[in-house]
Amino acid sequence: MTLMEAIGGTDITQYMDQYREAMEAVSSAKAAGVEPPEMEAPAEPKGKVVDLMAALQDSVRAAKKSRGEETGDETEVHEISGRRPTPKKTAAKKTAAKKTSASRKKTAAAKKSSRK
Repeated sequence: MTLMEAIGGTDITQYMDQYREAMEAVSSAKAAGVEPPEMEAPAEPKGKVVDLMAALQDSVRAAKKSRGEETGDETEVHEISGRRPTPKKTAAKKTAAKKTSASRKKTAAAKKSSRK
């Protein structure tokens, strides 16, 4: 399988690695002891920049309108306070088992008898 077949028949020979070519020119100039060539500024991107959030909102609005729902153009504004509510602290669980009143009485009786 050739590279052309692997990438779906696209001819990649038309594309150039401009960064690699520029770095090779700089490194060969430095190796020769010559000042590296000035690099030209990259071209401005061509094409239209799309606001994806606005496009999504328009799409949702159009879908709601087609279903007969309210579009919700009138939005409610809720003021958010700058402070977060403090979380309630929960009591720590005790790991030791509580003694029953019967075992307390036995312990108290044993202490009295040992003191005599």
